Amino acid sequence: MRIVLALFFLLGLVIYPACAQDEAQEGVYIAAVTDPQHHIATRELMNFCTGRYDVDYGFCAGYVTAVSEIMLDHTLYGYSACNHGPVKAQQLLENVGTFVRNDGGLDNRPGSVIVAAALANKFPCGSN
Repeated sequence: MRIVLALFFLLGLVIYPACAQDEAQEGVYIAAVTDPQHHIATRELMNFCTGRYDVDYGFCAGYVTAVSEIMLDHTLYGYSACNHGPVKAQQLLENVGTFVRNDGGLDNRPGSVIVAAALANKFPCGSN
């Protein structure tokens, strides 16, 4: 059931920008449900990322890649990341894992927020 909810959440993140009134506006803030029970927690996401089954690792890779794809064009939860388009999924996962370890541990914050923070930290946007 959690996997289905996570997939619906990611689908919502992809569909919402397409439905926004002003798609050309830079830095569109993507709204998300704030109730933690509707998100996959960081602890759960990292369990998938370090799981012993390929399907778990694949879920993690898909989740992180989906968040990174959204961040190519939009600000997510107030975080912006730039120039990470050509980065491979494995590198993105390693960056997120390092960020989580350095952030002081796992908790129940939404995994998508932590992934966005990790990507913004690793791939900051410079002033153009």
